[in-house]
Amino acid sequence: MVMQLQTGAVDFVCTDLPTATAAAANDSDLIVLNFAGTDGDFQFASEAERAENVNIGMSVAKGSTELLDAINAVLDGMTADDFNTLMDQAIAVQPEV
Repeated sequence: MVMQLQTGAVDFVCTDLPTATAAAANDSDLIVLNFAGTDGDFQFASEAERAENVNIGMSVAKGSTELLDAINAVLDGMTADDFNTLMDQAIAVQPEV
């Protein structure tokens, strides 16, 4: 989707904040419009619904239950601010493409 925006195939893309932030960090022609806190603020009905609909993830090899359990234990203890801080740190060191 971001590539279609960059090539002019579309005029607007609605995507998750991490994707938008990373794209804008690497392309000065792109901006992120954050509608949080406005009358039109998009929100999921519940935290569970949000978790089911946000398309960010990681992969662990089949059978790596010890690693999977360790990752899940850390993720379960993280707050939204923790996730945002990690995303900001990852974007800061992302190579330009």
